[in-house]
This record gives sequence, structure tokens and C-alpha cells, in this order.
Amino acid sequence: VKDKETLARLGEIKPRVTNAPVAIVLVANIERAFYKTVWQQDMGAAAENMLLEAVNLGLGGLWNGVAPEKERMAKIGEIIGIDDISETKPYCIITLGYPAEGWENKFMDKFDKERIHYEKY
Repeated sequence: VKDKETLARLGEIKPRVTNAPVAIVLVANIERAFYKTVWQQDMGAAAENMLLEAVNLGLGGLWNGVAPEKERMAKIGEIIGIDDISETKPYCIITLGYPAEGWENKFMDKFDKERIHYEKY
């Protein structure tokens, strides 16, 4: 999505979308899904891969959650032309752009060996 009017409408639901240069609405087509009951896991992996590639390209990216809240999914769907969210489900919105001055993509080490468990939790 590049159209400023559409971005503004999406921003009424997800405010951080309003001023984004571009946004990608990830939509699951349940009818075409190989495993129909785990579509959210597939979409989460796709979103994360997009964000990783954005960093690789020197872009900033932000995941804006949409699913599983049905009302929010329906509103987003309406804006992008989906009439029925029973089989075609808006999952999230990824906003992309160049990071503002003073912001940078940097590695944050959050590893904590105390959170590693062997055999049992």
C-alpha cells in the first residue's frame, strides 16, 4: 500500500501506519493453505522473514498486529477490498521505510542462559 489516503484509513485502526512510506498487508487465504488450522504460524513466519530482509536492505520495519481480533480484521479487510474474512484473513501490516535520523538497526543481545531448559521445563 502506497496510497496516502489508504495509509491514513489503515492508520485510523493502526496509528503507526499513517505516516509510513509503504505498508504491506499480509493476508492469509485459508482456502489455498496447505495446513488450514495453523495459518497464523505460517503468516508469522512470513512476516518475520520480511522484517529480516528489510533490515538486510537497510530499511526500518514495524509489525502492526491485526489478527486474531475479528473486528479489526474486518475493518482492515474492508479498507483493502476483502468483503468476507472467513476464508481471506488480514493478519498484520508491515510498515517499511528508511529509519529516521538517530535510529539504527542494531543487534540487541537478549540471550539469557537461565531461560534454557533441558528435557523438562
